This record gives sequence, C-alpha cells and structure tokens, in this order.
Amino acid sequence: METLLAEYRRLALEHGRGTRGGDARATNRAYDKLMALARKICRSGKGFLFLTLFDDADSWVQLWAACHCLEVDETRALAKLEELLARNERLVSMSAYYTLDEWRKGALRWLERDS
Repeated sequence: METLLAEYRRLALEHGRGTRGGDARATNRAYDKLMALARKICRSGKGFLFLTLFDDADSWVQLWAACHCLEVDETRALAKLEELLARNERLVSMSAYYTLDEWRKGALRWLERDS
C-alpha cells in the first residue's frame, strides 16, 4: 500500500505542477490517473491513508488527499479543506473553495464513478 500512496502523492504533485504551469494535457493526464488510483485505494478499504498526507509539504498533495478523504472521514477532510481555503494560496484555495461548495451541495461523490 505504501507504493500506491507514493504513486498517489507523485500524481498529486504532477497535477499541481501542470495546473500552476498551465499545461492542460499534463494536468488532465495526472488527474485521470490520480482519480483511478484514489478509487483503488478507497475500494481496498485503505482510504484512511489519505489522512497521512494532510501534513505533506506540498499543498496540492494536501488538497487532493482531503478531497479523496471526504467519503472516508468527512469531518477531518472538511476541516483540512477549510484550512487550505484560509491560506489564500491562489489555485489551491480556489480549488478548496469549489470542492467545499460542491460537496455541500451533494454534487461530489468520488467513489460512485467508474474508473
């Protein structure tokens, strides 16, 4: 499972780099792989491992871990997203805002989608 989590972290970093750099192709490629891997981790019953990334040095890793933890530990995931929103880091905070908004509307369910 450590290997999967390390790959998850790598993909979250790649997604963040692509987003910051405006590279839509790299961002989308990382996103697709990240989502599939997140579902695999959660469906194996190990979604709680996303909590271990909440203190990662990279804000994008923290953001994705919080997003994917919403269906595992909603309380802690929401608190992390609120923290990221309050940091006012341009793209990360905006992503946290929209994730919180869509989650509260009931529009986000990561695990219900097929990979």
